Formats: sequence, C-alpha cells, structure tokens
Amino acid sequence: MYQFEKLRGETSPAYEAFIDYREGKCNPGAESARRQHQIEDWMRKWGWEERRDQYEEFIDVVAEKRKVNTKSGQDELQGLLIELRRMLAAKIKESKREVESLSADSLVKLVSLSCRAIMDIAKAERDLDMDKLSKSRT
Repeated sequence: MYQFEKLRGETSPAYEAFIDYREGKCNPGAESARRQHQIEDWMRKWGWEERRDQYEEFIDVVAEKRKVNTKSGQDELQGLLIELRRMLAAKIKESKREVESLSADSLVKLVSLSCRAIMDIAKAERDLDMDKLSKSRT
C-alpha cells in the first residue's frame, strides 16, 4: 500500500480533502475558519505534504518507465521493420531465376503478395514515425 492511498483509520472526507490538496485543488486559507481548522488538523495528522511528495515521485517514476518502455518498443519495432525489408529484398534477389520461370498467374500472385508486404511495411514505418512525432511534441 502506498502512503498516498487512503490510510487505515483515515475518514473518507479526510482522504477526499487530501486528494484535492494533492491535486492542487485545496487551499486551506480560502476555506471557512472551521473548515480551515479541520483541513489543517488532517494535514498534520495524516502527513499530507509527505504523502503528496511521495505521490509526485511515484507519478514521475511511472512516467519515466512508460517513456523507456515506449522508446525501447519503438526501437525494437523499427529494427524488425528494417530486418523484414532486408529479408524481402534478399528473397527477391535469391529467387530471380525462379521468378523468371513462373507462370503468369503465379507471377501475378507473387507481385500482389510482395506489394501488400511492402505496403504493410511502409504503413508500419509511417505509424512508427507518427508515434515518434507525436511523442516528441509532448
């Protein structure tokens, strides 16, 4: 259990006020005197400042992990696409003699499959580039 989650013994109103405080929506000075006193008591009793700091650290760690996972995932996908393109080109070079002996129907099927594979690779590369572009803007 993280310290920024609802603690044992903490009332729901206290925890909801903590969430508002954690999210910057709670200004104890802007409350009525009675409410301000209640919030200040909860702040001391439940260690709101420390809990808020722990929450922010947790969010930073999660964001960094997502960033690393996304980057390594994109790098891996980019590598796979490059390898697939290389393999396709090699296969075409290897089978040049075989291609020359294909019937017209078989040649049409080969060209159709090759075109689809090339289009799929190109689309995946565009999607990858768009992901990189959108992530670099944020």
